[in-house]
Amino acid sequence: MRIRVWAVLGIVALTAGCAGSAHTVKPEGKDVCLYLRAPKAASVELFSSASDYAPVSAMKNGDGLWEVRMPAGRPFDYFYLVDGEPFTPPCALSRPDGFGGRTCIYAPAP
Repeated sequence: MRIRVWAVLGIVALTAGCAGSAHTVKPEGKDVCLYLRAPKAASVELFSSASDYAPVSAMKNGDGLWEVRMPAGRPFDYFYLVDGEPFTPPCALSRPDGFGGRTCIYAPAP
């Protein structure tokens, strides 16, 4: 039983990526701001269906919080590239990405 518990914890740790990261999505007028706390990251990019998956560079503030603004008018799928590694944060809505991972879904409030 102990081995099974440790195996599950190990899998969770490996799939969590960016340990210590926090993710917040805040609608602000016609935009939505996506924030990712990754203080040790050298670069963060957002890939989303809203930009046809062209990378959008995030801006870092002094507290290790990265910010990206996107249009908030319609739903879109997204994930991050943190220091060159794909990262999908825990999010309220997600779906399989077709490559064995998941992608978050932004859905504006009605």
